[in-house]
Amino acid sequence: LRDSVDYKRFVLLLESMRDTIDKLPDLKYLQKYPVTSKEYFQLAPDGGLSLASLLKITKRQTEVMHEIYKLAAVEKWKHGSKDNAQIQQVETNYRLMIKKSLKSHRTEELGACEGGKEEQKALLAKWFDQTHSHYRKLLGLV
Repeated sequence: LRDSVDYKRFVLLLESMRDTIDKLPDLKYLQKYPVTSKEYFQLAPDGGLSLASLLKITKRQTEVMHEIYKLAAVEKWKHGSKDNAQIQQVETNYRLMIKKSLKSHRTEELGACEGGKEEQKALLAKWFDQTHSHYRKLLGLV
């Protein structure tokens, strides 16, 4: 529920600040690169701090909003694209972005894996699937 509320507030903010978007680096970079660019899937320039401050939410909640927003953009873009190789590349870029985020926020759990790198990869894949499914539900894509 929290993610859904934050995401809706984020979208409203984007719409209301369309003309003054240059003032917030968190928002400007979202429109600077196309979805097909690797740069689109980087973290916000200031780590989401200015947006977190504006919306009175945590940095992690800001990251989640960006992840959901980017998934919505990817899904919208996919409907207009016929290039399967490019669709696959964009989906890979999105998946890597999410896994990087999960890895940075769940380092202790990954470090506790006794099965080494293979178990860590499997755990990251499981977390990605759960996160991706959650985001798709929030966007009504399921």
